Amino acid sequence: MTRKKSPEQKPMHRCLSENEIALFMDAAIKQGSVYRNLYTFLLNTGLRVGEAGAITPADVKEDKVMICKTVVRDGSGYVIRNCTKTGEYVAALNADAIAGIRAEMAREDVCADKPIFSSGGGKLINARALLHDITDICKTAGIDVFSPHAFRATFRYKELMRKSPEWQDEFLELAKLFKKASAPQRAEVLAFLDPGRNGGNQS
Repeated sequence: MTRKKSPEQKPMHRCLSENEIALFMDAAIKQGSVYRNLYTFLLNTGLRVGEAGAITPADVKEDKVMICKTVVRDGSGYVIRNCTKTGEYVAALNADAIAGIRAEMAREDVCADKPIFSSGGGKLINARALLHDITDICKTAGIDVFSPHAFRATFRYKELMRKSPEWQDEFLELAKLFKKASAPQRAEVLAFLDPGRNGGNQS
């Protein structure tokens, strides 16, 4: 009798602790991850991966960036679409986010109308390759694997705690129960963290 293999657990949409962030980024730098500057940018902006992957130098104005495009996957591969899940909006850039942009532009020869962040060689961000990279880095860092959406969830959690620190203990307790929650409960928590999230290829 052949024993069936247990299905692999999908990477979690979750908030990262400060220790996990430090371990992850240290491992990403040491491994020379092509996405290391993108990770810095995502952690400090809360943008969706597809939105970050479509940003060009022309979209950046000092400490702000216009979000009006996103990278999606269609029948021919990954392409840029002139719309986002929540429409056009302006996102603020802190010093670390700006540093991530500058580091990426120094690494890649980026034209004004070409995306700043790429999968290397000017190729558009590939969601599968990104998840593979995150998985490898997590294993090296010795932390649980997470999905790309965790960067957005982590940013939103930090913003929530900055505005409402009195919620922190209760929110952390809810986070501990997240893995044990049912699918509908998890969906409810994710909707709270990211009201604009409704599934998709590059969230």
